[in-house]
Amino acid sequence: MNLLKNLNDTNGSAELILNCAENCLTEFDESLFGCEMGIAYGGGIESIGKIWKNRGTIYGVDTFEGHPKYLAETCSYSKKIGGINSFAAKCMDYWYYVRKDDYGIEKIKQEYIQSQLDKQKLDNVILIKELITNQTKIDFIQKLHYVLIDLDIPTSIWDAYNLVKDKIVSKGYLCLHDCLPENHIFGCYDIYQNILKENLFNIIKEYPKNFLVILRKKWDQLSQNYFMTRCKKINYFIV
Repeated sequence: MNLLKNLNDTNGSAELILNCAENCLTEFDESLFGCEMGIAYGGGIESIGKIWKNRGTIYGVDTFEGHPKYLAETCSYSKKIGGINSFAAKCMDYWYYVRKDDYGIEKIKQEYIQSQLDKQKLDNVILIKELITNQTKIDFIQKLHYVLIDLDIPTSIWDAYNLVKDKIVSKGYLCLHDCLPENHIFGCYDIYQNILKENLFNIIKEYPKNFLVILRKKWDQLSQNYFMTRCKKINYFIV
């Protein structure tokens, strides 16, 4: 049982995302590295820390100060529909203030999340206090087998993608939250389409009801064709 809350439990995507991390255990025969950008209350990285214990490291990148809604003022998409008053800017307010008894502000702070990880001796979970922008550097991370981007603001998602796209290994997972359905958060679907246009990743499965899409880094064409055919035969990831 987790000590930290996973906000994606409320929309049904948490299990789908965790499946990707679990698959890494059998699909890669080396030490694993993963990164979640926008960890909210930290339950996602806690779960991965447990299943990757003695196999891998999971980084959690966040401001730990609350959703940086002011970035919506510089995001070209969010700015068109109200900037700091857009849904992209205000989407976390419900959890901070309406559901404050269950979620609130205190439980997003780095000190609190770290204390709960320490209780479980999850030293393979590393918290990184960082605001994701086009100036952010994560040079200390050499490669990644799994990534979740869950940042809500379109420009932030794009900046995060550009930080990790070349670090994700062949067949590595890239999970994008809030990019589906098309009308969920204005601009996020467009960012998703821009990512696809780069032709670096295959779509494994889209889950619009769960606001999630799962991609995998492309590899040689023969292996890719075999994998996609096998996915269809066994309904891979379909739940």
